[in-house]
Amino acid sequence: MTIESLNILNYRNIAECELRFSPKFNCFLGDNGMGKTNVLDAIYYLAITKSHLNAMDSQLVRHGEPFMMLHGEVASEGAIDVTIKPHSKKLFKMNGKAYTKMAEHIGKIPVVLVSPMDQSLIADGSEERRRFMDIVISQCDTRYINALMRYNSVLKNRNEMLKRICDEGGDESLLDIYDQQMEVEAEYIHAKRKEFVEKFVPIFGKFYNEICSEREKVELEYESHLCSGRPLGEMLREVRARDIILGHTTRGMHKDDLRMTIGGYPMKVTGSQGQGKSFVVAMKLAQYMFLKEESGRKPLLLLDDVFDRLDATRVGNIIKIVSSEEFGQIFITDTSRNKVDGLLEGKDARIYYVVEGSFSIENNNQ
Repeated sequence: MTIESLNILNYRNIAECELRFSPKFNCFLGDNGMGKTNVLDAIYYLAITKSHLNAMDSQLVRHGEPFMMLHGEVASEGAIDVTIKPHSKKLFKMNGKAYTKMAEHIGKIPVVLVSPMDQSLIADGSEERRRFMDIVISQCDTRYINALMRYNSVLKNRNEMLKRICDEGGDESLLDIYDQQMEVEAEYIHAKRKEFVEKFVPIFGKFYNEICSEREKVELEYESHLCSGRPLGEMLREVRARDIILGHTTRGMHKDDLRMTIGGYPMKVTGSQGQGKSFVVAMKLAQYMFLKEESGRKPLLLLDDVFDRLDATRVGNIIKIVSSEEFGQIFITDTSRNKVDGLLEGKDARIYYVVEGSFSIENNNQ
């Protein structure tokens, strides 16, 4: 999987640019805040149909401009076009045909992004770790996306009903219907998450050991109410009275988590900054290999400031890993050419310098 070119118009701080890419390494160098991350985010948007920066679509439009546009040419897939106008529905096209549902596009362009924001996988709550699982699985399984959307829709309705009953009283029989609907979707979601983690953990452990030279023992464990083996509907009926008092649903897939440990202790509590960064990078590289094995294609790998706050040994190990033939097209951002020289030396690479959203190419070794 490779992107041959990308045209950007009014995307965040990028007024206009036309970029052509190497099929292997593409590097964007410049100070912080110049627009390097925005390029990677634009590529991510073409694959996932939304920004990794958690921005609303309207916030992606360059300040003062009426719209933004992206156009990407993807080898063997064709053209992707995105147009966003504030207060209007976005237009997302593949080879000239507009999607009616964005979920139809997920998985066509497998992608993995490693960024400083990934530390939220360790530092923040379980929602971030569920989102990680969902993004990976959704790129391999359209049925999973649909099950997740249906589950979340029923969950929203159930929570609204719980609050209404708590505030106003009323018939609880509708909750039986919601419980049954949630149970059906939960069974599939749980099965796919459990299957994913079982395949993912050995790959993750291998990459962490390669990055850290096997100095620390780390573990990932899937936690879910459904791991008990009991049907979700049964558990929901047991806690219904409590849910009504609280006004929200306390059992289900929306409470799933990934338990992260190092040396048997929570990574969030005992892990150092370097260990945490290594942990997350290993998760993302494992995500890459999982998607590669499931799809039969090499995903795009986006490395945003990945070498920051890592010692020389870990940086060297990561460079060795991603330089292998296992990996396809790679996009890298950094503030210094020195940090990436070891990765780019003798390789097919294209290097851009970024200043205030403008791009100048250093060379083209193709």
